[in-house]
Amino acid sequence: MQAVLGRLTRGELRSEHENDWVAKGGQRRRIAWANTVITDSRGRAGYIVATGIDVTELKKVQEQLRKTERIAELGTMASGMAHEIGTPMNVILGRAEYLMDRVKEEPIKKGLKTIVAQVERITKVMNQLLAFARRKSPERGPLQLKDIIEGGMELFRERLERSRVEVELALDDVCPKVHADGDLISQVFINLVMNAIHAMPEGGTLRVGLAQESDMVTLTVADTGHGIPREVLPKIFEPFFTTKEFGKGTGLGLTVVKGIIEEHQGTITVQGEEGKGTTFTVRLPIADRQT
Repeated sequence: MQAVLGRLTRGELRSEHENDWVAKGGQRRRIAWANTVITDSRGRAGYIVATGIDVTELKKVQEQLRKTERIAELGTMASGMAHEIGTPMNVILGRAEYLMDRVKEEPIKKGLKTIVAQVERITKVMNQLLAFARRKSPERGPLQLKDIIEGGMELFRERLERSRVEVELALDDVCPKVHADGDLISQVFINLVMNAIHAMPEGGTLRVGLAQESDMVTLTVADTGHGIPREVLPKIFEPFFTTKEFGKGTGLGLTVVKGIIEEHQGTITVQGEEGKGTTFTVRLPIADRQT
């Protein structure tokens, strides 16, 4: 501020700048300042008028627009890649599986299995890119989240046993239905459970909760895994950001999850600490609110 005042009193009649401002409640806001010199009849500086405008929300909108532009570009790129890469990958996969059923030499079979696994990983990445860039419009209706949870847990039953992960369910039996697309919400739940399992390579506890809060239904998925560093938490839903080792994650899963939840007029938040596990909380509107 002293530098700004110095420039103004040296002849500049107006100066603009931005800085962060901490409000009384501790919330950080972005303020745009306009400083104007008021002169007397002789042109001498009489006093300075400073006007501050809170542009925090404007900055958020601008950043969202930039992300939207990047997503649109990604959609175009993903469409082209799906054809240019997907077609030869399918050919490679088909030939490798054909040979794997016919050769007897174990080293060759092992090599073919590696080819199949890597092609499937590339295909998975392509599908995630397309899912991220071309999400279908939700076909919403009354949906019982308890059914989604029980169906999803059945899918993971053997995987959870192999991974030595114990499951604790706290599901409200009288929880109201939500207004949601069953396929998309199932995708959300499966993604969150898979992330939890990956976070507990040595085993642990997976806790899934379901309860009503006012006119929303809250779903929680918590693990006792390695957790997420506090400085990383704000980035966890950003496209292509991942805490997994190279080659084990695309950084799109949680971005897709967040997009699905927001399309349902819901919210998703994450809490965690390195070494102390992670908790994802999803809130969705109850069906009655939408009728």
